[in-house]
Amino acid sequence: MSPENVRHWKNFIETGEGYPPRKDLSEKQKKWLEKVWTWASTSLLGMDEPCVPDAIPRYTEERGFFYVPVVERDWNHIDGIGETTRLDGLTNYNRPDNLVPISRRSHTGKGVHRSEADEEYITHRDMWEARQNWYSFKEGKIPDNPMQTLHDDRIEATKRGTIYHDSSWDNHFRDLADRVTKEYLQTHPKDKFPERGKKLC
Repeated sequence: MSPENVRHWKNFIETGEGYPPRKDLSEKQKKWLEKVWTWASTSLLGMDEPCVPDAIPRYTEERGFFYVPVVERDWNHIDGIGETTRLDGLTNYNRPDNLVPISRRSHTGKGVHRSEADEEYITHRDMWEARQNWYSFKEGKIPDNPMQTLHDDRIEATKRGTIYHDSSWDNHFRDLADRVTKEYLQTHPKDKFPERGKKLC
């Protein structure tokens, strides 16, 4: 399993234990989200040029809080897939009010070096740690597959009733996703979030 092949990692990590298999966003759903967040960038978030914004704002004394374009965009589930499935018994995690665009660096730590890790916010730090240990495992320096360890640790966390992601930004993400979704749908009432398998109008 290649450490860059995250799609396979996601399927591996979120399956097992008798829970339903992970369902990723469809391409139509991703296109809808990109359209909505691009609209929000200038209509709601005060950005000069339309783009998909990073949902984690930046701050300077001169500007206060502001948004910048996302880099290597991931769609972050505010309530994680495994957490939603195993803690809440729900499968409706692919909702626009549960998704925000954030950079892959902040999402799973891609590109964060060990020397930088303590200073960085990483939503799924366990994924970053597993990725850091992957080559050591492949070279035989550590005995356990870090992806299997990640899977097992997440299962154990949810068995204890705890989440396994860094929730520091969750309230902000919820408020932002709710605002973006509601205001877009109010101004574009016929452009609903597409269900899986339905045509995008």
